[in-house]
Amino acid sequence: MNILLLSGSLRKISYSQALLDIVVDVLKKEKHKPHTYKIESLPFYTDKLERKTDLQLLSNFSQLVDSCDAIIFITPEYNHSIPAVLKNAIDWASRPAFTSPLKDKLVTFITQSNNSIGGARAQENLKLIMNSTLSIIYPARELMIRNCHSKFNSEMMCKDEKVMTLVTNHIVSFAKWAHSIVLTR
Repeated sequence: MNILLLSGSLRKISYSQALLDIVVDVLKKEKHKPHTYKIESLPFYTDKLERKTDLQLLSNFSQLVDSCDAIIFITPEYNHSIPAVLKNAIDWASRPAFTSPLKDKLVTFITQSNNSIGGARAQENLKLIMNSTLSIIYPARELMIRNCHSKFNSEMMCKDEKVMTLVTNHIVSFAKWAHSIVLTR
């Protein structure tokens, strides 16, 4: 399966990027094709674009979203929600409303934070947003990585076996669930 991974972090060295790297490895071991996209290249959402370069960029992004079987969102929590850059990418992918590339797209979330809740409010916001896009949210236990500062070393390598197991199990089970749905389409 083709699976798109979108990170809500703009930093090259971040917990979200470290988790994304783990997810890529798991997907490859499971014989899936992970795709990533630098969402920071997208212009701010507006319904009146004037530059042709933006139109082509958005067309490419929309085609990528459309061509993937599923999406995994990996994001930090900012101010009890998701980062603006991730919301912006979702806004672009959700157009045109009710027939967008996100309609019936299979999605799951991995959130993380340095606090003890692990991005629970970001998960809540993502569910609300993705429900409005008519995406199909993985009906399983959420994956929230809490206290990230204690789970990764200074090179952003995960040093916590429990986290590695949680991420691996979540991704493997999500991919199996998604694959079972894709086979029926």
